[in-house]
Amino acid sequence: MLDAAIDEILATPQLVELVRPKVLCEFADPALEGRSALQKQLRMGPDNVGRIQADARVLRREPG
Repeated sequence: MLDAAIDEILATPQLVELVRPKVLCEFADPALEGRSALQKQLRMGPDNVGRIQADARVLRREPG
């Protein structure tokens, strides 16, 4: 289960643009709206996503 979550974190794109047509933000790219709930939670900017992905690699013991 942890491996699956790490796989998903590492597969999350780092450069995403958000729009706010309603109360909630949405991805500017409609294809990204189909991503998993975990990946949607990582819409926090490329620097922060990169840090989380680096931590996931450490948990998995993979080179960066």
